[in-house]
Amino acid sequence: MIGNHRERLIFHGSIVILAGLLISLLAVVGLLGEEFRGWNTVHLPLITIGIWMVAMAAVFPTLVLPRGDASALVWSLLIAGYGVMIATPLEAINGVRAIVPAGPVIHFVAFIANVLVLGGIILTVLLTLKGIRAAKKERISK
Repeated sequence: MIGNHRERLIFHGSIVILAGLLISLLAVVGLLGEEFRGWNTVHLPLITIGIWMVAMAAVFPTLVLPRGDASALVWSLLIAGYGVMIATPLEAINGVRAIVPAGPVIHFVAFIANVLVLGGIILTVLLTLKGIRAAKKERISK
């Protein structure tokens, strides 16, 4: 099961990184147009969370987590990664940060995506801490 989780994280992390790189490329060659001023705020979060997903695949075997928690960790990262992929381009297109649930529908969608990102990141960090703490306890008890 660990192999499955690791492969999923590497695959989806790579997709998120690729999305960030493609947005950068499109902006650099001018295909996004002048109205897409926020491109520079879009690519970095995508690349960062994509790298985090791939890095977690490497860390995953070290963590000691029950099956449900291991799945929750993977899914929380996937939700955060794809949430960033939704929120940041919408924010850049609108020229706003969607930190409150107000404005047009597209702004509200970006806000919901941001909430999912934040929730996913918090859950990922908490489960990682839980898993490494359990690993440490297991190592000490041997």
